[in-house]
Amino acid sequence: MNPAPNLPPEILCLITHHLSRQDLVQIVRVNKAWYSTCSPLLWKSVRILHPSRRLLFLSEPAQQAFLRHSRHVRSLQTRFFRPINIFLEAPDLCLETIDILNNNLHSDVIDPCMSANSEALLIALLNKSPHLRTLRIKRSPKVSLPLLKTIATVLPRLQFLSLFCPQGMPWVSPTTMKAFLEACSSEMEQLSAWVIVEEDNEEQIESTIWKLRDKDKDASDNKRKHQQSLRMLCLSGYFFDHEEDVVLPFLKGCKNLQSIESPDEYRDNKCWITDNYRIRAAIEEATGSTLRKLTIVPLGAESNPPESDITDEDVAQLILAGQSQRSDGHKEVWHTLHLEGNSLLGPLTADAILQTCTSGLVWLNISGCQGIRGHHIQTILTTAVHLRNLDAACRGDSEATDSRLYVSQILQSNTPWVCWSLRRLNVQISGFARPDLLRTAEMDVASYSAALQQSRDVQKQVYRQIASLKYLEELWLGDSALFPEDFGDGDEQPPVPAGSGTKEVIWEPYMYGLKYGNGHQTTCLELTLDSGLDILGTLTELRVIDITRMKHRLGVEEMEWMEDNWPNLRTIKGLFARLPRLPYAVMPSENDRRRREDLVDWVAMSRPPWSGMDEDEIEQYREKRSFHVCEGYESDTSI
Repeated sequence: MNPAPNLPPEILCLITHHLSRQDLVQIVRVNKAWYSTCSPLLWKSVRILHPSRRLLFLSEPAQQAFLRHSRHVRSLQTRFFRPINIFLEAPDLCLETIDILNNNLHSDVIDPCMSANSEALLIALLNKSPHLRTLRIKRSPKVSLPLLKTIATVLPRLQFLSLFCPQGMPWVSPTTMKAFLEACSSEMEQLSAWVIVEEDNEEQIESTIWKLRDKDKDASDNKRKHQQSLRMLCLSGYFFDHEEDVVLPFLKGCKNLQSIESPDEYRDNKCWITDNYRIRAAIEEATGSTLRKLTIVPLGAESNPPESDITDEDVAQLILAGQSQRSDGHKEVWHTLHLEGNSLLGPLTADAILQTCTSGLVWLNISGCQGIRGHHIQTILTTAVHLRNLDAACRGDSEATDSRLYVSQILQSNTPWVCWSLRRLNVQISGFARPDLLRTAEMDVASYSAALQQSRDVQKQVYRQIASLKYLEELWLGDSALFPEDFGDGDEQPPVPAGSGTKEVIWEPYMYGLKYGNGHQTTCLELTLDSGLDILGTLTELRVIDITRMKHRLGVEEMEWMEDNWPNLRTIKGLFARLPRLPYAVMPSENDRRRREDLVDWVAMSRPPWSGMDEDEIEQYREKRSFHVCEGYESDTSI
């Protein structure tokens, strides 16, 4: 019997799009109608990220099932190359997305290179996927020419391309790189590549450069179309001498380029695009915009002379004057604003940033600018459409200098975040009611449950804002910059005075007032699946998440979810608290204690490389089974 006889298949399909993969697995077993409706969704994406999944996929029943449903597969995400053999056997394969991830699962060692056999398999799969729209390869070939040639000549519809990883950057000759840039897809919108352009790369130079897909006039038309489609360009390293000769002719045709950057890890000081005048001139010729960079050194820094004291009004005027329309029709826009640690900067600077961040601004660092408040940060997130990096971490220790982004400011704005290309977000989001931490004796079961549900509904609204930033690679919500994990070793601390009542002091951050629980965020996101963490499943590019000094409630279930949904995750900073137990702290509930003990056991057994704990720390935590509880906590063992 059809469970929904009055609903047409189109409506059933819309309903099933909101179901989880686990639900779909159960539904396809109901009857033939549900099977035919749900099977395409169930097979739309194939993810082979764990050794167990690899063994399962290589089994005979799984291979037969895949070949029966291969026409529905649109996305492949894998760490392994052997399963590609099965994809090559599929007669009606039509992939739109391929993700080749690094092999960092349960290992601190990344092998950035792929073998010759693995590269051959990948090239064969690309030749079989002419409709591919997205290609991300986090491994590097030892010789890049065959792979680059394949990408440029057989993928005419490619829109998003991300190549290689920083640990294994291949060497590319200028001639090869120039040919690649000119020949790749005319529909390319985003290009990011880790490569080393090197003149003396003999093997690459002696290789025969491939012929472009079209010839003569058609080739030049294709090149022009390709360059006009490109909106975001991200290339590694600095560009001088022969490297400039590669990228300059290409940039001059990029009329619609909106964002350009270098993916170097230390992007604060390596925004190469604003430091190279020839590249700036090429961009200006193509887009009519001159990119500019402003760095204000914090007061008191050694490199900052006393006579360079600058006020909020000075910086505001400087920012406003730096973005203007010139008499020749060209405009000047800010590419980089680095204002970190300038406590004197406040509302005037914030208003100036808001007036200039709607176009061109790629890098913004306002961490520690205490006068730039949460509502300014919210406005930036809802207007800075080209932003790729936002550092707005709080450095204040009182409400008068508080630059946190409060949930009330997010909800009152009622405006979606529009910086969809954001790669790094560093901001403390606060102001959530946390009845799971602050339950009082007066709260009965019903009122507690209602308060908890209301808090989680609010948290889900914030999760949805973060989830819209689907290219996010680094999410910093904690206080690790203010309280580094390696601040000191517990054995080096002074002895505890007799009768003080202090226990298990590892180190104590005297900089922070007790009002904020010695640096612990107690009104932050809960970070549990019950509170909506699974909404962040869109952040598949996430590499780093910082939750230092956050009173999160992560457990084993959340860790397993992260493994499945954040395949690129490399670091979780602050998974375990390293703060002292103080006399005023109230012991946690038995439920929370068991949750934390299970988490430590899981980390000790699974050894995920992103846990942030070494072997000695794991054993120490297993023995002590202890964690910090901040001031004001009230727990009820009956919860």
